Amino acid sequence: QANFTFHTILLIITMNNYSKNEKATNAKQEGGNRNIIKCHWTNYLQPIILSFMALYLFSLIAFDLFDYIRALIYDYDYPRVGKLMFMSLLVSLIGIPLIYFIIRSIFVDLKGKLEYTDTTLHYEGYNFDFFPRKTIVDLSFSEIAYIHINRENVGKTHRNTMIVRKTDRTKTELNICYFYIEDIARLMYQHLVTQAKTLPQQDAKKFQITIHNHKGAIFGYLNLSIYVNEEMTNTRESTYTVEVKTGDILAIKNRSNTHIVRLNDPSITHYRVDDSMNTFKLLIAKE
Repeated sequence: QANFTFHTILLIITMNNYSKNEKATNAKQEGGNRNIIKCHWTNYLQPIILSFMALYLFSLIAFDLFDYIRALIYDYDYPRVGKLMFMSLLVSLIGIPLIYFIIRSIFVDLKGKLEYTDTTLHYEGYNFDFFPRKTIVDLSFSEIAYIHINRENVGKTHRNTMIVRKTDRTKTELNICYFYIEDIARLMYQHLVTQAKTLPQQDAKKFQITIHNHKGAIFGYLNLSIYVNEEMTNTRESTYTVEVKTGDILAIKNRSNTHIVRLNDPSITHYRVDDSMNTFKLLIAKE
């Protein structure tokens, strides 16, 4: 009986160890090809600077408040009550908005999360509302039809956004201020190209597209970088024509703004760049 009990205990310990090891192995395999893009280090500068400003602001009344408390404790006259009240009101009027911007900056610039595998993208972040709302999105690269990565100037600051339209025509706008915009553009384009090569379209049709450049009032035509799959061309010409086929991935880039298009409709042959309002829009038209 003792021998039976010993073997029973040994079997239980062995099974427990086996279960733990198997679970750890599965977890490692599931997350082994998952990559993470971290927030860009410069994003931390703004909330840090704002925090020091708030700390300095509140320190302006700290010394007067300390003297006032000492006067109450030791029962002597405090001649600067008026100044203390004025500084307290001033700090409240300036400090409360400053604290709001610190908290908002943390959510809008630091709380983003981006993970990706060879086939999927997982995003968590906050939008630009007065009270930022959280957004969680899971995407498969194979279902993405169009991407617009844009840097928009808002006053003295800028916003980085990524608009994603899926093949079912649903559209999502994501705040990507957390990340270096060039990394996001490279990541999205490379994975769409990889998906197109891995899952090529059957009976792909060849056709020709024309890209119409935007002419500025002073500097002439934009310096466009045009990508078709793994080929890249720079051009300042008014138009650029290229042979493509259905399923190819087209990207049109100028500075930090990028359009990425999955070419599925051979009847759409004209892509017109419009940068008249510094928005780098892409107008798509049929023959």
